[in-house]
Amino acid sequence: MGIKQKTLHGLIGVLFASICCNGQNATQILEKTIARATQERQHNNPSRYQFKVLRVSHKLDGQGKLKKRDETMYENILIEGFPYEKLTQKNGRSLNKKEKKEEQKRQNRFRKKITRGEDPTIRDTNRNFSINKDLLGRYDFVREGIEELEGRSNYVLSWKPKAGALPVNRRIDHALNKSEGRIWIDQELHEVSRVEFELKETVKLWWGIIGSIQTMKGTVQRQEVDSGTWFTTKFDLHLKGRIFFNSLHRKQQIHWTKFNRFSSSAKQNIPYKRNFYGKWRDIDKDCQNTRQEVLIAESLVPVTLDSKGCHVVSGKWFDPYTGRTFTSPNDLDIDHFIPLAEVHRSGGNIWGRQRRQKYANDLSYADTLIAVSSSANKTKGDKDPARWLPSNKDFHCEYVQLWVATKEYWALTMDNTEKETIESILQECG
Repeated sequence: MGIKQKTLHGLIGVLFASICCNGQNATQILEKTIARATQERQHNNPSRYQFKVLRVSHKLDGQGKLKKRDETMYENILIEGFPYEKLTQKNGRSLNKKEKKEEQKRQNRFRKKITRGEDPTIRDTNRNFSINKDLLGRYDFVREGIEELEGRSNYVLSWKPKAGALPVNRRIDHALNKSEGRIWIDQELHEVSRVEFELKETVKLWWGIIGSIQTMKGTVQRQEVDSGTWFTTKFDLHLKGRIFFNSLHRKQQIHWTKFNRFSSSAKQNIPYKRNFYGKWRDIDKDCQNTRQEVLIAESLVPVTLDSKGCHVVSGKWFDPYTGRTFTSPNDLDIDHFIPLAEVHRSGGNIWGRQRRQKYANDLSYADTLIAVSSSANKTKGDKDPARWLPSNKDFHCEYVQLWVATKEYWALTMDNTEKETIESILQECG
């Protein structure tokens, strides 16, 4: 290609970038990316796909020469519906007897968490990094332009820490507050395609008592592995520092490959545990948890709060289940209109932790939660309309209509008996 042609192509590229990015500043691009990332976490993709994970660790000496290389291969499987990375190979060979025994112990610990009602996939939040709104408060982002990666057009943003004191709520924040880099965001889907990061200052561990990190540099690559589904496919990290009196110098590579959807038979049912959906939360940090928010929203008169303004003391509520009116919140339960156990049977078993807890505390969809008499809620339990209907017969038609609408909103399924009962009731409603 001649000089004139190169110049022309360059001018076209600049012109295209200015046209396509008009009105899209760095903050707007990131807000859409954060929304997409939040949605993806709720879909819990690791529970939907089988894949292999190759981890390669290089231990280096002070001059950067290789001292030891370790390679491990894992396969993402389902254990009672939860994604689990099973160790299958070490250094290119099958596991020996001792290694198989250790892997079995690890699986047993995983299963015990499920038995106790815990979510075994929860990671240590002190080490996790994710695309969320915290990034906008921590870094200054600048849109640099557009580049092509893997045949797709990407926004390119650079980032560096904001000036002044930055929050330190987790151990990883010490490193995040001293890192800068670039991020590539798919222009069409607002998925993160690539991240490059580098530590710009030494980070001390426990004021230098435990050690320090002088070098931390890495890249993350992500790709669309299925229609609309993205996964991290490669992670490279170079780390150099000191732990107590020993030097630390390592390079680590992780590759994710061979993505395939699990067959329906592989998606085992996760036994329902109330813990999976969490407790009432104070989402907006105003000292009123979800229960109190619903009581306030559904009271027919302004409520009376306690001296701290955190708990409802009195109000007036109409319970459509019984047709009765109540003035004391002590007589009321906040009912998950689709009971949690029923949600779990209807598709919630493959939800991620965030989506489960969002449902349990959802205030955005009007019919997810409803204030009703405690006795009616206990009678209802986890039953669907085929097994329970409110004692207030005037509410039957509306009840099943709301049931269908709420299940559709949360993309939950209905079994045949449930569906037939609802259809029969709706026919009588006219």
